[in-house]
Amino acid sequence: MEQTKEKTEEKQQWRVAWIIWGAMAAAIVIYGVIGHMLAAAGTLGGFDDADIPLPLIRNILLAVALLQLAALPFIRGRMLAGTRVPGAGTMYAGAGARYIIVVIVSAALSEAVAIYGLVLLLLGDSFTTLYFFLGLSVLAMLYSRPKRAEISAPSLGNVRQMPGGKEAGRS
Repeated sequence: MEQTKEKTEEKQQWRVAWIIWGAMAAAIVIYGVIGHMLAAAGTLGGFDDADIPLPLIRNILLAVALLQLAALPFIRGRMLAGTRVPGAGTMYAGAGARYIIVVIVSAALSEAVAIYGLVLLLLGDSFTTLYFFLGLSVLAMLYSRPKRAEISAPSLGNVRQMPGGKEAGRS
């Protein structure tokens, strides 16, 4: 009975992780649509008379985006490291909720790259730049999607005792 409850809870947490990831991935598409709607309305490039160093801003945002994407695997690994029982390959009870936080942080870092492209478009850059940043963001979102392998192990069905007498196992 308790194992069935754990399975149901795990499925719910897994579903929540996918819904959050899907919503944040859909936001990337929405940024592209917003860019096209603003272009159709003729509201882009309103800074033509201002001295905005667009190539410099583009290069800085590209460097920030690449640093974010390079750091993404390390951030995910660091956040997931505290969820495993030492030497057991299993996860602590409550790790499912923590995994949802990992998904949110990873997706937010990935989505920020698309926002950089939209900002550059608003400053007067081309659609090519927007598409480039949107593409980087989509690739990062595909990398940061929820993965069962990150929260599963062959022995995850076993509930183990943590130091201090608390239960550890699948959540």
